[in-house]
Amino acid sequence: MRNLLPMVLFTLFCYEVSAQNDYREDKSDGLKVNGTGDFKKFVIPDFLNAEWFSLEGGNLCFEFYDDVMLSEGVIYSYEDVVKDGNNYIISFKDRSKRILSISKVSEENIDIQEKTVTIKYTKNRAICKIKPDLSVYTLPVFKNDSATYSGYIKDYNKGNSPKTIALHIDNILTGGQDIYMAKVQDNGVFDVKIPMYHPQLIYVSFNGYNGSTYLEPGRNLFTILGSDTPVYSGEMAALNYDLNMLEELFRFDFDSTLRGIATLNPEGYKSHLLKLQQEDFIRLDSVNALNKISKKAYQIKRTDFEYMYAWLLFDYDNNYSWASLKTRNSVILVENDYF
Repeated sequence: MRNLLPMVLFTLFCYEVSAQNDYREDKSDGLKVNGTGDFKKFVIPDFLNAEWFSLEGGNLCFEFYDDVMLSEGVIYSYEDVVKDGNNYIISFKDRSKRILSISKVSEENIDIQEKTVTIKYTKNRAICKIKPDLSVYTLPVFKNDSATYSGYIKDYNKGNSPKTIALHIDNILTGGQDIYMAKVQDNGVFDVKIPMYHPQLIYVSFNGYNGSTYLEPGRNLFTILGSDTPVYSGEMAALNYDLNMLEELFRFDFDSTLRGIATLNPEGYKSHLLKLQQEDFIRLDSVNALNKISKKAYQIKRTDFEYMYAWLLFDYDNNYSWASLKTRNSVILVENDYF
């Protein structure tokens, strides 16, 4: 028996190596099949694994991942992935029996044919032809309703990942902050209705991610989380993309802006901030004149500037004291006529 043990172990080792060699990966198209063809594991080609936007309109239409596809907030499981010449034919297990024929145009562009309709898509939303929304907020903006915040978390691990997403919402009536929890299903999908009385920014926290999203009462937003930057679809998608772009363009550097005020008297501090505010207004108007952002995004950002600089002006004592400590200058107290 002792002489048989090494032979048994060697046989098992050879079987394992043979099994591994039998399961080969065709790296040219990303499809994995075993050597005998007895079974397949459906894996989409690498270039397709991404979020895809319609070239006309910039709407998020398809999200292809290794395990599932999402389209208009609906999750689909792959039934078959077949390479046919330069095309990939993908079928799904859902009742509608959708079949997509996908042609690779470039690393960033594809054509998708479903039934008799072919539409062009891209990974890069920046090159899409997007007509900005010209509607504006009008009074009254208050509405007793709720906003729907839903989405999908990429690479969600039901065993190790948190089961909830925390949503923090400023309450203008109490002056505090309300917290709502969105439950994450085992497949990474979440969906929650949030009582809301006016359009506003909410703060999203999940598994190390901390970001913000803009919602309106009576409207919905679908969000893909799991990357550095969220991806959006739904009624509020375009506005959130515009606001994110403006946030990148107008990042406020609190430290550098206020550090130099320790050498200014109160009137000089006031003039300094009003000058910065006017410069931001001019830059924002220049961006708005390009017709690349919605009118609502412009309204929101301009209002943000108004309130931010008003807060800085009214918080003179604290800001001046902070700057003075940084530069070791003595604090000059504000006079009553400052306000």
